[in-house]
Amino acid sequence: MLVGYAEHLPRRKIDIENMEQSANIFLKTREYVIHSNSRNIDGLWIASPPYYKLSTETDFEEVFKAIKDALNSTKHSLPRLSITDLADDAYLKALKFKSLRDLYKDARLSIIVLKDNMLSILPTKKLGVAKGFSHLNAQIVHVSINSNIDEIKKAFSKAFSKCEG
Repeated sequence: MLVGYAEHLPRRKIDIENMEQSANIFLKTREYVIHSNSRNIDGLWIASPPYYKLSTETDFEEVFKAIKDALNSTKHSLPRLSITDLADDAYLKALKFKSLRDLYKDARLSIIVLKDNMLSILPTKKLGVAKGFSHLNAQIVHVSINSNIDEIKKAFSKAFSKCEG
């Protein structure tokens, strides 16, 4: 699953070329869906393990542990083969979704980048199954990873409130 191209992100806010850690978090009606983002040798970012599906009733500290695990699992220079259908198939199968349409239904997406102990949470606009999501670059929310859990939860809530579609 492609999650972004370098030219879509503003270099002054998130330097995607030197980005160390990235993850996606989907907020659906009843669950969070979280995965790491890894870059292949062509520079394309794709969904990669670990994959989490957590109830929205889950304590946010547990959700944040999953987010940190996903961030710590970012890989660079994956082989070109990783962007084929195998990536989508493994991703959807692991999360028990039948299709991207099933995943995207009632979902808002924020992209998370961790660099220099600062979390940058990038809201998106849903464009539909065929087009995916578009970054809302001007809406980025920043919070220190060392902030207390309430401040981090507020930052994620703020980012999701800015999502469109």
